[in-house]
Amino acid sequence: MINLALWPRLLGLIVAVLFVVSLSRPAHAIVIEQYFPAAPDGQPRPQAQSGWRINYDILAPGTHGYGRSAVFQFSSVEFMRGYLPNGKPDWIKILNNLAMVEMYVPYNDGTFVLDMHGRSHYGVPTLEPNPFVKARPDFLPPYGIISGKIEQDGYVIGEVVDDGIRFMDSHQGNKVRRGQMLWLWATLKASNYRYVLKYGFSDDGTISVRAGGTAENLYDDKDSPRNKAVHLHVAAWRMEFDLGAANMNMINIVERHPDLSEGGATFSVRPFNNGLEGGEKWNPEAFTMLEIMNEKTVNRHVPPRHVGYGLMPIRTGSARTTERYTNFDFWVTRRTPADPRRSARAPELKFIDLPENTTVPEPITHKRDVVWYSSAVSHMPRTEDFGPHGYHRREGVAIAMWTGFDLIPRDLWDKTPLLQR
Repeated sequence: MINLALWPRLLGLIVAVLFVVSLSRPAHAIVIEQYFPAAPDGQPRPQAQSGWRINYDILAPGTHGYGRSAVFQFSSVEFMRGYLPNGKPDWIKILNNLAMVEMYVPYNDGTFVLDMHGRSHYGVPTLEPNPFVKARPDFLPPYGIISGKIEQDGYVIGEVVDDGIRFMDSHQGNKVRRGQMLWLWATLKASNYRYVLKYGFSDDGTISVRAGGTAENLYDDKDSPRNKAVHLHVAAWRMEFDLGAANMNMINIVERHPDLSEGGATFSVRPFNNGLEGGEKWNPEAFTMLEIMNEKTVNRHVPPRHVGYGLMPIRTGSARTTERYTNFDFWVTRRTPADPRRSARAPELKFIDLPENTTVPEPITHKRDVVWYSSAVSHMPRTEDFGPHGYHRREGVAIAMWTGFDLIPRDLWDKTPLLQR
């Protein structure tokens, strides 16, 4: 007789196997090209001013080193920043990798789960296919988007949307330039929760990364002494920057320091963790931003400037628990450490292993590095997350709460992008 306590784990294993079997072929790259400005289907398309060439993979459980869960991974992200003087598109590779690699969920009572790693009694999270999107107006609304479709893998949905005011030109009577964005999103099923993984690629080169938790809360006991139903959703992402020469990147911490005695402030740029592997904390009073600047690739400005990106946090707080990987919000590691023992384990390095992996830190300047970033939202259950008859989770749905960050171009262009003057 099977021990009933083992059923959740067995069910998770069965789901993982079925997910692997459901893929008609091994993980392969899906290639998407999107140019801006975009027009609805059937309308003439203007000449492209910018664009994206994106490769991503759907990695089934057991086929990668991130953990036991399914993974929605970008393996190459390139951006077209207009045209070269000879009229050819000016492409630059931004990323060699980007993926959410952990969702750490600690509760006030001290319990926690690691959804991506698989340290959970609720089974292995899987990506949910969306084969009936055309018949599902709740997935793709009939209005409000420029275009939308399910991608050929069957898991990712692509939406091109208006992104609001990009800038206003005071020299031309406050002429407005509206922006556009390509959103690619998929759904990660983790027991009672559904995580919506969203990646936005804008016409000016910005990349917006979001993770939102929705579906069902298990319970609400806000009147208990420790409010044990209150919990965090801590998403962690892994990314590798290219910027034209992946081994020539310099990773810096950019901060603003208020000078209360003078009423002003100072501005500082310093090497991340003194140029070594390790972690750094986000300081809200300093507007901490991570800068990845390439010391080889330059833009067309006169004089030329080195291209880069800024990792700009969008967060409401910082998760600090007894788990050491929550000690820092930013981590940087070598993609291929010099230590051969570490190098052998590098492809399998997980977010939760970062503290142990960086006890003997190696230099990161002008190396192929991996940037890790985590951010969280605090979920305090409310009646809006439940039904009308007490706390019956199957009568209500937890409204999505979001966390994430933006990757902002820094000297990628030679002038204001998309400004025609």
